[in-house]
Amino acid sequence: MPNATVRGAAEGLPTLTRRLFLRNSAAAGAALAVVSAPVIADAIQQENPDLLRIGDQLAGAVEEFRTADQKLEEARAHFDAIAPVLPAELIHEGDAGSGLARYETDCEGKEVCRGSSKYVPRRTYSAALIEKFHGPEFGKTRLYDRKMKRLYEISATYEKGIQAAKEAAGIESARLRREMAAERLRGLADAAAELVPHSLTGIVIKARAFDALGQCSGIYSSYAIGCARRLPTDVIAVFGSEVQS
Repeated sequence: MPNATVRGAAEGLPTLTRRLFLRNSAAAGAALAVVSAPVIADAIQQENPDLLRIGDQLAGAVEEFRTADQKLEEARAHFDAIAPVLPAELIHEGDAGSGLARYETDCEGKEVCRGSSKYVPRRTYSAALIEKFHGPEFGKTRLYDRKMKRLYEISATYEKGIQAAKEAAGIESARLRREMAAERLRGLADAAAELVPHSLTGIVIKARAFDALGQCSGIYSSYAIGCARRLPTDVIAVFGSEVQS
């Protein structure tokens, strides 16, 4: 029966989207409850073909992202296993010399909190900054100049080891692959957001696109939630005129 197909699509909607959908569409849900099966079946036959094409592409896009996400996690685990340990000398403390340090980042270049604070990243000495401000003095014999030269050498060696570990683990290629997969989902969600559904099938396709985007590990979560809030309007547009008084 055509109506059974619609129920199956709705039941396949992920929990997150169902929760957002119901929370934002109590009135629209009441409208759906009184729409007859023949009306829904007739609407399916007239569904927006562009939305149907998006629906056909969603499964592949979601699988592509999940695979890329897993590959990046594996690359990160490989990096963690082979990366050099940060030397204690490179941890910057206090205000003096703060211009020679940068916030600590992970293998993807994102700031990370690994020190005593859960909210503020540690600052670590940078070879490039040390060389920029003290390089011309490396040849001098003053204790401070020798200290800066030694700090530069430790930092340069550590940073070289980090870069080698990134390359060995394939961090950059894995990161770019995940980013491209997320962008594909963003493109599908963007396209779906601009289309007007003609039936519950179209509404579910839009909801699935927004939910898939929202599960991209926080990359587009807020954007996806914003898109999902438009769904009640779609429900009313499709079924509002069919509500029985």
